[in-house]
Amino acid sequence: MKILLILTFVLSLYLNATTIKGIKFEGLIHISKEIAQEMIGFKKGDELNIQKIDNSIITFFNQKYFKDIWVSENNGIITYHF
Repeated sequence: MKILLILTFVLSLYLNATTIKGIKFEGLIHISKEIAQEMIGFKKGDELNIQKIDNSIITFFNQKYFKDIWVSENNGIITYHF
């Protein structure tokens, strides 16, 4: 249990220290990428914030267009998968 807490803490520090280099949307067909970008609440150059990503997923689900959404991060590139 302690190891899990430590790993979670280290991961959150790493993600919080990451600057967003780009944002991608894969499988997005119900709304435009421009609208999706406005809905997420952050932009390229901002610091990666897990709470904002969680909130953006909730915002997308509230549109009732999507059944499954997940987000991946690779070298500062955030990708939303729909």
